[in-house]
Amino acid sequence: MRPVLLILILVVALHFIGNVTGVYEQQIEAGFVWFDNVLHTLVGLAVGLLWLAFLGKRRSERTVLFRASTALVFVLAVAMLWELVEFGFFKLFPTYAVQLNIYSPSLKEAFGDILSNVAGGLVPLLFMVLGTKKNAKMEVVQEPNELLHRKCAPVTDFGAAEGMARDLVETVRSVAHFWNRWLGFAANQIGYQYRIIVLRTGRDTFEVLINPEIAEKKFAFPYLETCYSVKGVYAVKRYLWAKVKYYDLQGNRREMILRGPNALYQEIDHINGILVSDIGVRLL
Repeated sequence: MRPVLLILILVVALHFIGNVTGVYEQQIEAGFVWFDNVLHTLVGLAVGLLWLAFLGKRRSERTVLFRASTALVFVLAVAMLWELVEFGFFKLFPTYAVQLNIYSPSLKEAFGDILSNVAGGLVPLLFMVLGTKKNAKMEVVQEPNELLHRKCAPVTDFGAAEGMARDLVETVRSVAHFWNRWLGFAANQIGYQYRIIVLRTGRDTFEVLINPEIAEKKFAFPYLETCYSVKGVYAVKRYLWAKVKYYDLQGNRREMILRGPNALYQEIDHINGILVSDIGVRLL
């Protein structure tokens, strides 16, 4: 509920700022109500999160299709109800409506508001669908298992690491969807307490990283992530650029530059005993 409350507080604050600065009047004169559409999009996001949180507490056994479709219907219903309330308020209390920057919308403007709400509601649905998990070939360790909270030991025997890396590759391959190219797994997610990570870098190509460490990082930004070992969708701090140093399976020292979102951030957290639930804010 906290993310929903924060979004609604942001909407109220932006509405107040829009009133004080005259943004509403400027956008009406310009003929393009972009500011109002931004607020409707944020409200749609909050409504979508609210419905998914409701289902998560009461009907967790429902399918992804059920949750997505009902959430979309709920967002659409709330958006249409709001347009009716807005229209009624303007007709019944025109003076107060003008003071509050509530105007009688044309059919085109009302349709635009509804679409903005739906667009905001689609954001959590998109992450929910993309985060849908297949069954892994090997059993994935789940929170609150203590293994996930231990810092993994460095690899010194690269021959032994090869077998563990092979199991990780098969696990990643078994759960991969066509869209999640940057899918990754850490060794402790399948029971090995060593600093080994496997990244999916293409349709059927994988990179094995032994003893990886982030050497440099900059340009922090918020990002939404899911995890096969933890339930939910979390907002976490990641980076737009980072340099990672690691060894390959032959013991050669290598470097990798990360640009934009990448699963490697979460996997390095894993081998350090850190979960997204420890550092992020749960949204779903």
